[in-house]
Amino acid sequence: MVSSDVYEQRVVYAALSRMSNDRNVIKAGYQHWQNVLSSQAFDIFEIVDGLNKFLGLQVDERKKLMLSMHAASGRLVDELEPVPDYMLSDQAGGGVEAVVKEDIISGPLGSPHKLVTVRYLQLFSQHLKRLSSSSYDELCIMIGDEGLPDIPRYLQPVIKNWGSSGLHKIDFPDDISVDDCKDVAIAFYVMSTTLIGPVEADTIVNKAITETMNIEASQQFDPRSLL
Repeated sequence: MVSSDVYEQRVVYAALSRMSNDRNVIKAGYQHWQNVLSSQAFDIFEIVDGLNKFLGLQVDERKKLMLSMHAASGRLVDELEPVPDYMLSDQAGGGVEAVVKEDIISGPLGSPHKLVTVRYLQLFSQHLKRLSSSSYDELCIMIGDEGLPDIPRYLQPVIKNWGSSGLHKIDFPDDISVDDCKDVAIAFYVMSTTLIGPVEADTIVNKAITETMNIEASQQFDPRSLL
């Protein structure tokens, strides 16, 4: 079972590795992310900004890190290299890519339905990009400009920001309900079918649902309940 923690670890390591060939720089950046930034929402812009300040990157290095983060985040976890042992060798109790059990609480911040929905949308987007990068780009523009149809009005700014970020950053409010999560998932599916057709969309749905069932939150909220 692969957790979202492992996915994020691999994305950060892949991006740092493409930015620099210096193992010390890669390790320092990775450990800074792990110790300081990983407790925050996985936001590419904020991670790059934090690593830039910590490592004192040159302009071209920062640009390369940003591009590499976006490229890595668009790949599936199995396509990314595992984080090697030396990256965490100096960290106490640090098993490489240790799957830390997610702290699923009953409160809204860590509600299982919110975590499941975010992961499902992330995986759906990744598969769509692999299938058709042009459709993916068009969808980003559509959502960034128009949001999604038939979802609660208070969620439209969140969804538009998600589209504008290239479907990378989605900040659902802490009190989002199960019904609202379902509305977003269905609306996103419907909009996707207009670009790639229902057959391809259904194939992606099945893949995303299956992979979302690998996270801990799915034990408390079944991803299949979204659609």
